[in-house]
Amino acid sequence: METQLKRRHLLVGLGTSGLVAASGCTDSLELVNDSNDEETDERMCVEDYRVLDAELEERSVVYPDSDDPFLGFDLEVEPNPVAAHRNFTVTLTNVSGHDLETYADDRIAIQHAVDGEWRPTVGVADDHEWSDRTTTHEPGDETAWEIDVSVSEPVLGTYEFCTMPTPGDYRAVFWGFPHGPDSDPLALATEFEIIEPEDDDEESR
Repeated sequence: METQLKRRHLLVGLGTSGLVAASGCTDSLELVNDSNDEETDERMCVEDYRVLDAELEERSVVYPDSDDPFLGFDLEVEPNPVAAHRNFTVTLTNVSGHDLETYADDRIAIQHAVDGEWRPTVGVADDHEWSDRTTTHEPGDETAWEIDVSVSEPVLGTYEFCTMPTPGDYRAVFWGFPHGPDSDPLALATEFEIIEPEDDDEESR
């Protein structure tokens, strides 16, 4: 069977506010305003955007090499490592032997490992609504999201970065798996690294 590649280009703007402190994916967020170090409930995205955290709070995160549960998908980031301020691609592949379904919209999150916790880095519009429509992935089908972090406008497309991706350990999380009332909601993650660009790469910018 011929492999199908569904490629989507996500333009993710770089917000000017910084997300300083947050909890892991199963806890509520605790944010700190880096201008005065006082705790605040304010979301640190641009106006009318919020940190993408509520959608992941109740989901258990597993990795592609997990046998329990085996979701039938692989998730990869390329290149890995990623040079800071450079685009990268997240690819979801059906590695099972049968058709699988996911939600049809772009349910991707990027999280940063800080002090032993995974902290959200992207946000969505306050009024954004996720679709219940699903799509079928045949065996071998790939869906690729090109994450564009080179744009200068603060808001483009579905997502925006609420904190600048700096060198460190990250993971991409796909959370588009439908689940029934008697099943646990799950998300699939893969880890990657953002590093300082090489000198010649920096000069070419």
